[in-house]
Amino acid sequence: MNYQHRVLDMLALLSVITYLDRVCIAVAGPRMQDDLNISPEMWGWVIRVVPRLAVPVGRRVVGRAAGHRNATTGQSCECAVGSRTAAV
Repeated sequence: MNYQHRVLDMLALLSVITYLDRVCIAVAGPRMQDDLNISPEMWGWVIRVVPRLAVPVGRRVVGRAAGHRNATTGQSCECAVGSRTAAV
């Protein structure tokens, strides 16, 4: 299997996971709001902030696993998380 097919397979898998995550939050959201006494306005903040926190973490994990380099500093992604200090 070539690289493009692996990337497309990974994107398809991530799309399914994202869809299931949103469905689960939609179903569990009202109960979580009741249990934690969260107002609808605060729940809106929770729904907006949590996915935005996950994106930078995911980029580092995927970039480090693929061995990509940081375009602005020229360092490998491992450097950004402190496991390697050699610059390119």
